[in-house]
Amino acid sequence: MSPTHANKKGERYRYYVSRRIINKKATGAEGWRIPARELVSAVQSFVIHLLTDWLRLDAWISEHASPGQTEYGLAAADAMLRKLDEDQPAAARRDQFKLLFQSITLTTTAIRFGINVPAVVRRLTASEVESPSASDVDEANSTLLMLEMPVLLKRRGNEQRLIIDSSFAPMRTPNAALIDLIAKAHLLFGKLTERPDTGITDVAKNLGLDRADVGRILPLAFLAPKIVESVMQGTQPQRLSPRILARMHLPLLWAGQAIAIQ
Repeated sequence: MSPTHANKKGERYRYYVSRRIINKKATGAEGWRIPARELVSAVQSFVIHLLTDWLRLDAWISEHASPGQTEYGLAAADAMLRKLDEDQPAAARRDQFKLLFQSITLTTTAIRFGINVPAVVRRLTASEVESPSASDVDEANSTLLMLEMPVLLKRRGNEQRLIIDSSFAPMRTPNAALIDLIAKAHLLFGKLTERPDTGITDVAKNLGLDRADVGRILPLAFLAPKIVESVMQGTQPQRLSPRILARMHLPLLWAGQAIAIQ
């Protein structure tokens, strides 16, 4: 696809159009003609989704950066997110996208984002914003992570309309059942520590619960603060249900929990 534009009544409309349409020899060939605004909006929605996924970013930074750089990296991601909220020119938004993605590919069912994770982590934890380097490009050949954003292409006249999967909307409603589960874990831990001679069996008996259920829920009182915050904001991974969380064997270290839950 190639960028192009059309003028109508003094207004410029930008599009991404299949080369087979632009090529005069392919007249009549079926192709895509997508308004640039819709495609850029879809990419921006994914960027917001990625930069608010603290669990994923925490796991990336823990794996590819020095200890102690997690908070700095997450703060840099938050600063990048705030810039996206500003009324930026197209060139500035494009520069932001280049910092995160090695490639962006549109298919009939999804937009695929190629991410060079180590390079992204280096940029988030650097003292100054870095541009992609030649070493980053070389490294991407072996470290490129592909993430997908499901979309639906719907024809509208001679254009294609992009319909984004609702799970990638910038804001999501917090899962009340997940919040209740974590709150219950803290309640159980509070009951367990009220008296030195209280055990799990006592807590289960006093609250009318099964001992196994108490033992399964209690570890959630020691979830990493970033995980709890993501649940409160509704930005936890979509697959994370109360049932899955209650049955996970989570590591004691917070960094390990972030990796296990992503």
